[in-house]
Amino acid sequence: MANYSNVIRGKQNKAQGDIAERLIMRELDHLGFVMIEKLHNAWFISKIVKRGSKSRLLAWIYPAKISGDYKAVDPQNGKSVLVEVKSTAGRLQHSNIKDHQRQALDDHHAAGAISLLGWYEKETGQIFVMRWPIDGFVRRTSIDIEKAQDHHIGVL
Repeated sequence: MANYSNVIRGKQNKAQGDIAERLIMRELDHLGFVMIEKLHNAWFISKIVKRGSKSRLLAWIYPAKISGDYKAVDPQNGKSVLVEVKSTAGRLQHSNIKDHQRQALDDHHAAGAISLLGWYEKETGQIFVMRWPIDGFVRRTSIDIEKAQDHHIGVL
């Protein structure tokens, strides 16, 4: 008998992540950002096997990782904004952000644009949007609610 607990947990995490992204998008709008767009993974079907009148999909391929969850524009200066969204309980660990996500935020910031980290704290339901890079947020560190409140960008 198959163990479906991982499948169920994965679907629950995906649903919670979708909720977090929608809440962060509303917060970006409230903060005054414009042209807010969700970034999507591009994909294509790698192989379809046909047997008689039936076809079966063998694999999906994600050709590249996306740079973030949202892009937007700061209306005050016209700068590009890249947003990565995370949803965790209690603390946001540096390790919750994947290497390619950190690299995209760093590169975007280095190019003179605005990089933001959005965090939905699941236990309290609080939402934080913080400028990237965040002082002291390095490997083996985390952000608690107090630090997130200190770094929340507020209204433009």
